[in-house]
Amino acid sequence: MKKLHYCTIFSLLIVTMLTISCSKESSSLGSGLTPAPAVQIPDASTIGSIVDLGPINSEARAMLTIVNAQSFAVNANDAVVAGTSALINLTYYVSSDGQIPSGEYTFSDSKGPFTFSSAFFGSAVDSNGNLIPGERIVDGSVSVTQNGNSYHFDFQGHLESGAMFSGSSDGVLNYSDNENMVY
Repeated sequence: MKKLHYCTIFSLLIVTMLTISCSKESSSLGSGLTPAPAVQIPDASTIGSIVDLGPINSEARAMLTIVNAQSFAVNANDAVVAGTSALINLTYYVSSDGQIPSGEYTFSDSKGPFTFSSAFFGSAVDSNGNLIPGERIVDGSVSVTQNGNSYHFDFQGHLESGAMFSGSSDGVLNYSDNENMVY
């Protein structure tokens, strides 16, 4: 009977030690090693980015932008295609460092303040989910309203095919300064 009693006590001791050991191990794993997300989800109000390319002449700086137009329309041969997402890439020319100031920007190769060039309308999806081919923007204007790093854009212009387009977007642009990059 003593032998059974010692075996029971010894077994209970081992089970207790294992239980304590495992509970300490699992609590330290749960509290200290929770993995951080690999990719940070962007804020829903972020609509694109600005890359400050630096001065290009004595009057102007180049600002490369990529903006997601949240609504757009393309009118080609009296057929209007509307959609809810299109990337518009523009190089704005501004007179000061930092952001893109509020104002009316026109398409021009002059590279003077309040102009834009190197423009592209692409990655557009119409209201039925169909992809619309991208095209260069060859003429037009952009009305910009800036408040801090938040913007409102109204786009109007002509695509290389002759189609007219319009679009708008509201939200935050992420800013990066690449003035000293070598191109």
